[in-house]
Amino acid sequence: MKIGSTLKALRENLNMSQVELCAKTGLSQTTICQLEKDDRWPTPATLKSIADALKTKPFVILAMSVTVNDVPTQLSKTTLDFKNICSIFTYGRKH
Repeated sequence: MKIGSTLKALRENLNMSQVELCAKTGLSQTTICQLEKDDRWPTPATLKSIADALKTKPFVILAMSVTVNDVPTQLSKTTLDFKNICSIFTYGRKH
């Protein structure tokens, strides 16, 4: 999972600098830089703060950060239809 490139893309999509993101989150520019380079993983509280500043939800950031390497081998070799994709995201939930 590569969360750094997702954070950077969302920030840049809002034409927001790292300094502006720092001001909105209270995080240091060093921390933002480390997160965007995947040198550091955000805590749940940090992810929530960044998501709020980027006008999105933490789960959206996580979902956008999934790479093909994050998908189990048995799933990556299968053609996934919409029903299969939905079952992945609802696994363990009561309907």
